[in-house]
This record gives sequence, structure tokens and C-alpha cells, in this order.
Amino acid sequence: MSTNKSEDIDLDVLSPENNTGYLPRPIPVIRDGQIADLLSRSMAEYSLARLSLRLTDGHAMVLRAFAERMASAAVRNRSPEQLRIGLIALLLGIGRADLREGLAVLPLFHNGLLKLHIDPPAFADSVRQTVGDRLADPFVQFMNRADKTLEAMGYQEGVDTDGFRYVRSW
Repeated sequence: MSTNKSEDIDLDVLSPENNTGYLPRPIPVIRDGQIADLLSRSMAEYSLARLSLRLTDGHAMVLRAFAERMASAAVRNRSPEQLRIGLIALLLGIGRADLREGLAVLPLFHNGLLKLHIDPPAFADSVRQTVGDRLADPFVQFMNRADKTLEAMGYQEGVDTDGFRYVRSW
């Protein structure tokens, strides 16, 4: 039996084949909780860096969709923890697939911080302490940009039948 807990984690929950049509589904769905549980377990076991090494491009796409959904859920529910876990998911996958696609989602988190009246440097530091400097770097660099607006990356604020939701304008 493996003693490396990150190897014991079942990544099927992040398989693109098991997540067809996930992004536009209503928030929340069972899959949101399953992904959040996976990430929470990895954080509790201090194994996020090892988990990130096991991720494929397909897993990164699912984590990016989860991140978009959690940014919307965080604003809707006024939940800093949902914002935090969404950003951690995004940062885990951001280096696996096309970096530009992951970077395009970062304005949702900046906007969410503003809407929830959360101090961006303190939030970034908290996330950095959880994921490490290497994984946090894209967010830290993004926060130093002049243009962090939703519109700059092709998003806008919107609503669906359940409330607030970030919407792609591309």
C-alpha cells in the first residue's frame, strides 16, 4: 500500500469525460462539493504540491471550470472560503494547460475580493501560505497588473436563475 496520500486520491472527479457540460450547470451541483472535498483533503494532508504534479491538462480544464463556478458562488453566498478554494483550484491547474486560459479567470477573483470587501494582499498571502510561492506566483503577478477588470479578460457580472454569476462575453 502506498504511503504517499496524494497517490491514493482518486482523480476521476477531475476527469473531463466525467465533467461534460459542467461549467454552465446551475450552482451548486454535487460535483462542486466533490471537487471541494478533494482539494480540502489535499490541503489538510499538506499534499497540494504533490497533487499538482499528478494533474493532466484535462484535470486543469475541470479545475478552471470549478474555479469560475466558485468565484460566482463566493459572491452569491458572500463566502471568502469559496473564493479561496476556487483560486487554489485555479492555481493548481494554471500551469498544466494553456497558461493564458487560466490567467483569463484571475479577474473573477480580484472582482470577488472587491465585492466581498476582502483585503487583496492579506488574501493573496493566505493563499500563498497554503499553495506555496511557486503555485501562488500567477495570482501575485496578476495583482500587480494595472488592468485587472473583468472586461479585460472577457467577463462580465450577470445573473442566472439562482442569483449572481460571472458570465463569459467571448
